[in-house]
Amino acid sequence: MKISLIIPTRNRAETLKSSLESLRKLQTESMFEVIVVDNNSSDQTKKVAKQFPFVRYVFEQNTAFTRARNAGADTARGDILVFMDDDAILHPGSIKRIIKIFKKYRTCALIAGRVEPGYMKRPPQWILDCQARYNGLSIFTPENISFLKEPLQVVPAAVGPLMAVRAHIYRSVGGFSPDTVGVETDNSDLSFRKLYIGPGDYGLCYLIRRAGWQIYYDDKISCTHLISTNRYTTSFWRSRLIGEGQVEAIIQRQLYHFPKILLAVYRDITILLYAHDKKQLIKSRRSMTMLEELKLHHLRSYLEMSWILDLYPKLGPYLWELGRSG
Repeated sequence: MKISLIIPTRNRAETLKSSLESLRKLQTESMFEVIVVDNNSSDQTKKVAKQFPFVRYVFEQNTAFTRARNAGADTARGDILVFMDDDAILHPGSIKRIIKIFKKYRTCALIAGRVEPGYMKRPPQWILDCQARYNGLSIFTPENISFLKEPLQVVPAAVGPLMAVRAHIYRSVGGFSPDTVGVETDNSDLSFRKLYIGPGDYGLCYLIRRAGWQIYYDDKISCTHLISTNRYTTSFWRSRLIGEGQVEAIIQRQLYHFPKILLAVYRDITILLYAHDKKQLIKSRRSMTMLEELKLHHLRSYLEMSWILDLYPKLGPYLWELGRSG
């Protein structure tokens, strides 16, 4: 089996360099190609990628995470596509293990690896509390994900920092669903210029399961997900939960194709939850915790996006295509 490692990136030259250094060290273990997809970066991304002779550099002008991922898949030569984030450090033995699992389990279409946090600085406790509740840092370990019970098991989904998929199945289901447009920067301004549109990683997993294939989790396939300090801010977590509320409203229409009556039921339930939580906070006469604030942001953004999509029916398909094409 031939392996293609695909790393989409935008304006993260420093973490990209760390990721590529980790892959350089694994070249003696297995044969694989590495494709770096530069999604219209304005930093030193191209220069960093060109420093590694084993990297094939692809430039994708249209800014969207799904567009970049699919651009990498389009040029890949492998039977297996391994998607990594540009802030992931792949652990030794993972490539060989991916091949072994795919050869042994013929119904397995996608493999989820163990994704461990690599905190660049020890996070404050409120970050750990938010992570435990919402997994905004995309960690995938038995300690963080309740349904991970065994070292090797069938699971419903994977997370983006590390996943492997059979190339022909990836293409047969249409690749990743729309994801985000834009990126949070890793520089000093700590800005978040990101529009959340679709489910990305989960969307691909959903389409694969719907087509009758299985997703496996293997604890021996793993990486470290570098967590920069820009994710230690309230602006990151608010952006994340607001975005996820918006995505929930969009995918109910564009991925699940819920009928109007079911959309109305979900909206009414969310209204009740939002009103209940607000009432309880007012009644308690205390300041909101960050966890409570984030929950309200999520519920409110879902309701707002639902009303907007009902008011403008063409907006949902437009956003879906924006997330796919950039």
